[in-house]
Amino acid sequence: MLSLMRKHAASWFIKAILGVIVLVFVFWGVGSFRGREGKAASVNGQIISRAQWARATKNLEKAYQEYFKDRMDPALMDSLNIPRMALDQLVEQALLAQKAKEMGFSVSDSELSASIASSPLFRTETGFDIRLYRRYLANARWTEGEYEDYLRDALLAQKVRSFVNTGVQVPESEAKTFYDWLHKKVAITAVAFEPAQYKEVSATEEEAAAWFEDHAEDYRTEAQVRVDYVLIPFDQYKDAGQVTDEEARAYYDNNPGEFSEEKTVEASHILIRLRPDAGEEQVKEARIKAQKLAERARKGEDFAKLARENSQGPTASRGGYLGAFGKNQMLPAFSEAAFSMEPGQISDPVRTDYGWHVILVHNVNPAKVRTFEEAKADIKARLALESARTKAYDRIIEVFDASLGADTLADAAQMVGANVHSTGYFGSAGPKELAGGQKVASMALEREVGDYSDIIELPEGYILFQVKEIKPSAIPEHATVADEVQKDADYEKRRQKAGEEAEAFLARLKQGEADITALAKKEGRKAVETGFFERAGHMGELGYLPQVSMAAFQASASRPYPSEPVEDGGAFYVFSFKGEQRPDPAAFDGEKQKIADRLLEKKKEQVFDGWVQALRKQADIRVSKELFPKA
Repeated sequence: MLSLMRKHAASWFIKAILGVIVLVFVFWGVGSFRGREGKAASVNGQIISRAQWARATKNLEKAYQEYFKDRMDPALMDSLNIPRMALDQLVEQALLAQKAKEMGFSVSDSELSASIASSPLFRTETGFDIRLYRRYLANARWTEGEYEDYLRDALLAQKVRSFVNTGVQVPESEAKTFYDWLHKKVAITAVAFEPAQYKEVSATEEEAAAWFEDHAEDYRTEAQVRVDYVLIPFDQYKDAGQVTDEEARAYYDNNPGEFSEEKTVEASHILIRLRPDAGEEQVKEARIKAQKLAERARKGEDFAKLARENSQGPTASRGGYLGAFGKNQMLPAFSEAAFSMEPGQISDPVRTDYGWHVILVHNVNPAKVRTFEEAKADIKARLALESARTKAYDRIIEVFDASLGADTLADAAQMVGANVHSTGYFGSAGPKELAGGQKVASMALEREVGDYSDIIELPEGYILFQVKEIKPSAIPEHATVADEVQKDADYEKRRQKAGEEAEAFLARLKQGEADITALAKKEGRKAVETGFFERAGHMGELGYLPQVSMAAFQASASRPYPSEPVEDGGAFYVFSFKGEQRPDPAAFDGEKQKIADRLLEKKKEQVFDGWVQALRKQADIRVSKELFPKA
């Protein structure tokens, strides 16, 4: 049938059939027919289609990729089991929607419309934009009905959640118990045993070969793919000269707020970081440190140098420079201080949720309204870009439509006079020649040879691609990764040596050979006194070591040592408990509400999760065995 369609693709009958296929593509939400029919699961008889499951899986993958960015790798992706997670979410939403209807909840058309209209995905400076809405649906392969059904169920779920959590409370006694747990402090003396201390230890060739045999999967290469693609660049249609002065003037007159430039301050800062729930002693110590830095700056020391050496914020590497910012771009306390200062002035320490800031103001830029003449070029460029995006999208749709009646993307491109390009092989980082190539990679690596992509928006334009070749993931020969294997085997042997010596050191401590400081000195090691620290707090010279901290809060005067060395941050630690401090009961009143709010959110989550689990137990949930055959 496909050959008949391609042969007669110009006829009105075949165009009608192709139109139906386009709707099928939109309905199923993917760029390939293969393996998308049928159901993924049923919830009390309500079908969850494989298309819904595929879409939810893809959206969840994108969310995790955006969150983890460069830290996302195939092993982490596998450990998350995103396909199962996506199906569980769909099952939960179906259960909640069913229960909501049973309880009499509903979502009116006006509520649904308001939710769509208020979404930032579909808004421009002038409000809701139907073109953005339709473009989003087309890119995501939703029909309007599908998307609205999904959104209606999501809004129903929100109503049920609010209902279930009504009445959840946190007694003051519970908040006090948590306050005591949170602000208890302990002090330890610790000795670190790090693999880097044993550089003389290395693995033999036989040990390295055995390491590779046992850990071959760790060296598996990622799958690679090669694609043909059509890119419709925005710049191809971007011509500011096509926007008339009259059109630009109309935009200027209709969007006055856009051209009112607020007062801005250009400043640098030094941050002495504090946790929001830091104790009074920590707050005081940090403020004293910040005040001393402010005084040094006022006496003439270079502010940027002080920031690079002392600031604990992300701007430290550039001398604390923040650039110019508006009043609402910073936390209120910071803005109030910065906007009350003159150029060249250095503030006293200013407290925010991040800690204490010392601020240096470079310039103050007064508020003003840009004239039409000043803004005209920018307006024309913006309107031209929006027009270009629309024209580029219309053009890529032509390519997409043509691809439905062609064997290859190259044939489709030729049919509509578009240029087709070929990439080299690429992995999860994507093709180097395309900005935003990770988007291309994430879609290409989940398809098979011959499959087409969805239309993807990249920074430079819209793209449609077809997978041409795939190099599967493979375990390389030992010889090709010998240097990497040797390095890893050496590290593991040194790690084992560090662990063994830590165990021996701990055994001598428990036998009473000497106290930890004396024993460390005897062995030529450094014993570190942490001072008192809170749970999950900074442990003095040791920094933040969550596993060591957890073990330290389980120790006591009667059990001063851990049961075994604690591995944390790539090293083994042996410590001795030195003492504890109970929090000040008088300070509880000042934190009571914040702690109660924190516990309330956690408690609501637990109550709701328990309620959903009860729903699951009562429900008839059937998952297709083909999806998770090992489950």
